[in-house]
Amino acid sequence: MVRRVKVTSLLLAIFFFTFVSCGDDSATGVDQPEPPEVPEAVPAEINSSIFDNNNPTGDDFALFNQAAIYAETAAAQINGGTMLGQTYLEYTRSNESKFEDGTWTWNFTSSQSGFDVSVRTTAEQLQNGYQWDVFVSGTFNGETVDEYSFLSGFISEDGSSGSWQYFSPGNNEQPILEYQWEVIGESQSSFSTIFSGSSSEDQQRIDYDKNGADNTLEYTGFSSIPDLIIYWNSESGAGYIKREGEDRQCWDESFAEVACS
Repeated sequence: MVRRVKVTSLLLAIFFFTFVSCGDDSATGVDQPEPPEVPEAVPAEINSSIFDNNNPTGDDFALFNQAAIYAETAAAQINGGTMLGQTYLEYTRSNESKFEDGTWTWNFTSSQSGFDVSVRTTAEQLQNGYQWDVFVSGTFNGETVDEYSFLSGFISEDGSSGSWQYFSPGNNEQPILEYQWEVIGESQSSFSTIFSGSSSEDQQRIDYDKNGADNTLEYTGFSSIPDLIIYWNSESGAGYIKREGEDRQCWDESFAEVACS
């Protein structure tokens, strides 16, 4: 089983105590430029419908079900790691912005059970896109942060490509999570998610590519499993798992394991 990515207690505290939100009541001025659309935290996702809609039982289908677990685990890791980003971007989307000195700013606060947090989201237009940053201030579990750079990213003007970087308090040099994506259309997209430990060498990576019906998911750097590639065709249902140093193992359109052709 792929090990879960560890999230600091501070980040967990931010998530659990940010459900009651109140935003800046100031409205966008009539003479201010229109702010950019707030981007998504996870614009490209794994197309796992073939696994979601089929659950065959028996030894013949063990390989297919193992691939399903890997796909579901990858999605869970990515959604879990970006959950706070999704939360804060949604709060940003529901509040009004101010424009000053070339930067749009959204401010909102949240309070519950004595835990208080102030969040400031900014967007600055650069060449071919926008620089987005989310700063957090507050006290959680005895630790106080002030304008902590939680989330940073450069997003293309149309939101079709970009990169988000998540940081831990006190370390703005090495992101703990980086999510890079490109969406060419409904039938073609890709992303890379990199989870980092205490050093840049300590990295776990999940890469995904969708090109029409062809889907490829790759795990790299996880200690509990070898590097591997999972392929499936979302129309026919056939696919394979290729583990590092081993031959491919295949399943057919009925999801039963077969010899690879």
